[in-house]
Amino acid sequence: MNASLSSAIVATIVAVTVTIGVSLRRPYRGIYGQFGAFSFAIGLWHLGILLEGFADNIGLRLQLLAGSWLPAFTLKFFITLLQDKGRLANRSLRFSYVIGILGISNLFIPAGLLFYTAIPIAGIVVLSSAVALQLLARRIKTTQFTNERTKLTFVLYAGVTSLTLGTAQLLPGLAILDAIGHAAVTFYVYFLYQSVVTRRLMNLVEFLGKAAMIATLSLIIASVYALLVLWVGEDEPGLWIFNTVLASAVVLILYDPIRPRIEEFTERFFLKQQYALRGIARELTQTLRHIIDVRDMTRVVVDRLGSHAGFGSVSLYLSDNQEPSLYHRRAFAGDEPEQTLSPRTDNVLLTMLRIERRPVTLEDLATRRLELSEYLTREPARSQVETHRLSEAIDCLNRQHSHAAVPILSHQNLVGVLYISRENQGRGWSTEDLVMLLEIADAISVVLEHSDAYAQQHERDRLVEIGEMATGMAHEIRNPLGSIKGAVQCLEPSKVPEEYRDFLTVILEEVDRLNGVVAQFLDYARPFQGNPESTDLHQTLSRTLELLQHDPSFEDVQVKTEFAAKVPPVFIDPEHLKQVLLNLLKNAQEAVDEGPCEIRIKTLAIHPSPADAESPAQSRDPNRELVQISVRDNGPGIASAAISKLFLPFFTTKSQGTGLGLAISQRILQQAGGRIDVRSRPGEGATFTITLPAAENY
Repeated sequence: MNASLSSAIVATIVAVTVTIGVSLRRPYRGIYGQFGAFSFAIGLWHLGILLEGFADNIGLRLQLLAGSWLPAFTLKFFITLLQDKGRLANRSLRFSYVIGILGISNLFIPAGLLFYTAIPIAGIVVLSSAVALQLLARRIKTTQFTNERTKLTFVLYAGVTSLTLGTAQLLPGLAILDAIGHAAVTFYVYFLYQSVVTRRLMNLVEFLGKAAMIATLSLIIASVYALLVLWVGEDEPGLWIFNTVLASAVVLILYDPIRPRIEEFTERFFLKQQYALRGIARELTQTLRHIIDVRDMTRVVVDRLGSHAGFGSVSLYLSDNQEPSLYHRRAFAGDEPEQTLSPRTDNVLLTMLRIERRPVTLEDLATRRLELSEYLTREPARSQVETHRLSEAIDCLNRQHSHAAVPILSHQNLVGVLYISRENQGRGWSTEDLVMLLEIADAISVVLEHSDAYAQQHERDRLVEIGEMATGMAHEIRNPLGSIKGAVQCLEPSKVPEEYRDFLTVILEEVDRLNGVVAQFLDYARPFQGNPESTDLHQTLSRTLELLQHDPSFEDVQVKTEFAAKVPPVFIDPEHLKQVLLNLLKNAQEAVDEGPCEIRIKTLAIHPSPADAESPAQSRDPNRELVQISVRDNGPGIASAAISKLFLPFFTTKSQGTGLGLAISQRILQQAGGRIDVRSRPGEGATFTITLPAAENY
């Protein structure tokens, strides 16, 4: 077997394998089918070369059939790849379809006429390939992106070389050039296959690196296989089958440990920038594990990535704690980008990062925008909207002087963005590059989470210290208050000038008021122990309303009750529940400034929903019934800005209030496994709802 036939066998196998591989890709894309037809025609052409000399010129007929359709498949694939809708492309494609249809007749014409048919078909194949390369050259002149221009130029030069060497098989007596031509076409088909399946064009260095990795792996695997199989010989078929199975098992075992070493080896020599990025990513993720402070983290990330030879600029944005939709620049290296990212100017790109959860590159956005033209005729409105969205995302990256945006995610939320640009725009971004950048983004996210947790723990510790100090101060204040009150009570009013006697009353009233505030604060500060028991809700409500009947401020208050027919008991201290109810009823009475006061009390027994399983008691038994008590007034309502602060200690909207009543009520209910909610609209009153779990085994 000569070199020409050997290379034809390789070309046939590679082309058919590529056809099968691209056909099985999911999700399926239209360009997969077009490239599959293109590679299948090339495989059929080389299969015809192998079969030449058989009866009735079967090999030559296969070559003519493949050559008749190769122009159409070649032009269709390159037109789709380049998204060229020009006149030259359309006319050439229509003409190639006619040639393909006419070429079917080659299966039936006499053998003596095949030679005369082969010459024009070969010329048409060369001409159509030249047209495809012309479309490629025209695209290079019109593209706006440097990295795309560089890669398309490589595709053009490789195509010209493959076409030139491929025509060698048309010249008789040049077996070596014929073999080289088969090899050139094979490499070109594989190169285009890699570009199609990765949805981006590869550059020369990257392609050579992948080819070297595959060649090295193939050589090692073939050597192992040969050592275990070939030495058996042909006389012992049973042992040959056994060693074949054994060799396959050895290859499978060795493949996983060998592959990363081969990848590292090829990266070091062919993909130096990718290898350097991998080293920096590994070092950076290790360093970030020992950092808690966000400022240290931003400085380390930008310094390390900015010092990498392939990165022209780096900028890191993190979300604003007060307004999460805004992202502020924390650090940058290289060209100075914008200070803030906001939904008004960068919403499209931020939304894309949040939804897709992967890096967005300028190269990918441009490719996706070009691919949309394929769908313009079928869904023009949708395609135009998507094209506009992609154009806005490209503008966002250009404003940041960046070629890629990497999302920093935490619990489904976008908490930051890492922008990166390359000095060498022609190299583009490989899948491995983007995976490494995502690893860095994940490490940044972990630092942010640890920093927040540390800050929260530090704040809790600080609040505990303040609470202990405040409790001590409250005790210290309470003692002098008793002395002041006792001293004032010892004064005889007759010995005090008449114009100053009213001040004694003021002093006593203010001392009592301040003593009440201190007492309430101490009640809030100390743990609520109480004596929880199975408590009848309606009975406690009735006793609370009886107490209020003797309160002069409730003389004109109309209380309406709507008790459920059957309400299970709750496990809580009855006196604590009565304290909560008294506080809510008094607040409702004081909320009505003008007109008659009306308070509605309603009880309800409900089955829990997932939204109600918030307290510890409910989460332990999600099937336990819940009991609700709602207290509604007809006052002016509560402003929306005040609702979120109602349960904070010392926040009050009343001139004589202490701001501790609702805070104490919330603590009592939380300790019992319940909660308190409020709903209000200005002018429509307010409704406070108590939710408690039913007592066990009632």
